[in-house]
Amino acid sequence: MQIPLATESERSIASVALNNPTTFLNILDEKRFKISDIFDALSRAIVEVVLDLTSRSVAVDVRIVFESIRERIPTTQFSELTLIYTLMPIEGALPNLLDIVKATAKRRALLMVMQEGLAKIDTYDVKTPDLVNQVQMKVDAIQNELNPPAIMDTKAIIMERLHIYETGGDQSQRIQTGFDKLDNLTPIRLGDFVVIGGETKSGKTMLALNIIAHLL
Repeated sequence: MQIPLATESERSIASVALNNPTTFLNILDEKRFKISDIFDALSRAIVEVVLDLTSRSVAVDVRIVFESIRERIPTTQFSELTLIYTLMPIEGALPNLLDIVKATAKRRALLMVMQEGLAKIDTYDVKTPDLVNQVQMKVDAIQNELNPPAIMDTKAIIMERLHIYETGGDQSQRIQTGFDKLDNLTPIRLGDFVVIGGETKSGKTMLALNIIAHLL
């Protein structure tokens, strides 16, 4: 069995949408498919029109769809729409078709970025650093969609590390200063660099000497 190409898959998706709009809508939600991933203009227009009609509880008739598409793409012929209508109206194939389009969408977007860059290479209007930065920004945007950066809860991370530090879960040796309140408030561990601050004659040196004496 030959796996359909991305454009063939997009047209097949449009075929299912035209024939089984309700089922199409349900599977689309389950797969969390983005219509913007469809590159073929006619297929995307068909899907958008079908979704619009379905959301307004309007029957999806091929002629109604055709008139709506002609408003978007005036050059569309009715024969093109009927060809897609009869292409592959198989509901069971829809999940796999959606996966094919999703898998190739970013690569096709990357190809478009490269083509845009190539089109500007021979012009003098765009400086080389600006062109490189433009291409890099678009490529980075595609990369972030493929591998979105993890959202870090900074507060939770800090609290977790503090808890580990206070309980000794970091496998470090806790020092007993001889002042229970100080040990419970700010535990000190072997290897820590501690700075004692305060006003002049407030007892900083005496505190440090007492801690040292307790340790000895």
